[in-house]
Amino acid sequence: MILTGARRDVYPDDVRKDPEAYERATLAWAGVVVSASVGEGHSEFWSVIVEHHYWDWIEDSSLQKGQAFLSPRGEGRFLCHAERAPIAADKLKDAMTVAYIRPLRMNDQMIEGACIMRFFPRDRYATDVMDYGRGGADLKVLRVPTE
Repeated sequence: MILTGARRDVYPDDVRKDPEAYERATLAWAGVVVSASVGEGHSEFWSVIVEHHYWDWIEDSSLQKGQAFLSPRGEGRFLCHAERAPIAADKLKDAMTVAYIRPLRMNDQMIEGACIMRFFPRDRYATDVMDYGRGGADLKVLRVPTE
């Protein structure tokens, strides 16, 4: 599922620098779930902390298990408030997520947003195959993906 109109060219540090500029934008960010819990006072929502990782948005369906090669680099953590999926919170830890986020506020340097989230299990992604920055800059191949 891809939300049409979600911007992939805006990153967490852009929002941190000028939150008001993106308050009506829907952004698409990839990352890895650090933790997930039931939203305080809102049992129908998750509060999910995500570590942002750069991603080239390519899903590779060749021989190896991993289909998404996230960079080990990114732009820090953000907090998503998302509708609860029928998944146990402990199953979300270390899952890859694509978060379609509408930034709501800054809490120190943590961006909080309303999100629609797509989750992928640990064997569907890798962070040790390619290292790159924004837009694929400074690409280094770290290893050849294997089965």
